[in-house]
Amino acid sequence: MNLSPPETAVELVEVSRRFGSFAALDGVSLNIRRGEFISLLGPSGCGKTTLLRLIAGLDLPDAGRVLIGGRDAAELPAHRRPVNTVFQSYALFPHLSVQDNVAFGLRMKKVSSSEICKRVATVLELVEITGLAARKPAQLSGGQKQRVALARAIVNEPQVLLLDEPLAALDLKLRRQLQAELRALQRRLGITFVFVTHDQDEALAMSDRIAVLNAGRIEQLGAAAELYEQPRTRFVAQFLGSCNLLEGTVRAHDGDMLRVETKLGEVIVNHPRVVPATGHPCTLGLRPEKIVFAGDAAFALPLPLRGGEGRGEGACLVNTFPARICSRIYSGAETEYKLESAGILFKVRVLNARAAVGPADGASVRVQFSPDAVVVLDD
Repeated sequence: MNLSPPETAVELVEVSRRFGSFAALDGVSLNIRRGEFISLLGPSGCGKTTLLRLIAGLDLPDAGRVLIGGRDAAELPAHRRPVNTVFQSYALFPHLSVQDNVAFGLRMKKVSSSEICKRVATVLELVEITGLAARKPAQLSGGQKQRVALARAIVNEPQVLLLDEPLAALDLKLRRQLQAELRALQRRLGITFVFVTHDQDEALAMSDRIAVLNAGRIEQLGAAAELYEQPRTRFVAQFLGSCNLLEGTVRAHDGDMLRVETKLGEVIVNHPRVVPATGHPCTLGLRPEKIVFAGDAAFALPLPLRGGEGRGEGACLVNTFPARICSRIYSGAETEYKLESAGILFKVRVLNARAAVGPADGASVRVQFSPDAVVVLDD
């Protein structure tokens, strides 16, 4: 019986997997849409690869169900599932040429020779390695091996392509290049890609949606921009990019604004997703790039009025407070500053194009940020 809607490629229903006393997955439910690029993101040991192996049929859940194309995968051994996997190690046959590596799966399925030649030629052209068809894996670079591994998986025309950190062994420049190529390839093919990574930038750049895993559970699932701009927990806020956390107590509700008393003073939050009751403690999240230096035309936000002071028609409320520059790290396109205020350390990140010279170490500054930039976290 088809228990999943037709637009669903893979569905996990309360899936658990234990290894002794360790819960690799603990009651995970996930609906992966047909034709989407979804990334499983999290630290080592969070359950990403275990989840991928359950979809591939390389392992079985202790509880729950895995459905592929609406069919319970318990009925399907690994070799009969409409999925293919691309591994970090590439897993190429060293004694076979590129062409024979790519054709291997089709030969195992007893596809006709003419059809094999046609499909292999098409996919080699698709991943731009036609000229490498006669080479052995030892004669290829890391990026070329990665393309061969992709071609070998794609040539079987799977419904779902599983990618287990396939770019992790490549240098940064090549990784960036292949990220763009892989995303463009997925769009052309329309195949569902399930991509495992621990690299937050990689997940943000490539994904339609991201599932952030932590300790065997999905901490948050959503579009890349949604997870980055509106993280729900401390873990997501700090794992997906850098985030300043600020403890406070709710002082008052003022329409769509929340007034929170912190060690830095009152912080105003616009349209909070979570609205704690007055007098309750809460944790605020603020991205370093959302904070700017006040009093400098190259950095300052427009109409820098302190929240609540000078409010009038068309006024722009801005949180502002004094701070001291502790240190700074120049990284070419941007500079990250570590600041201290009221005993609290926090980060500010600015693009170097916005000012020729920023404040020096030890300088006293005022910083500011919009109430729209602050999020109230669940924990």
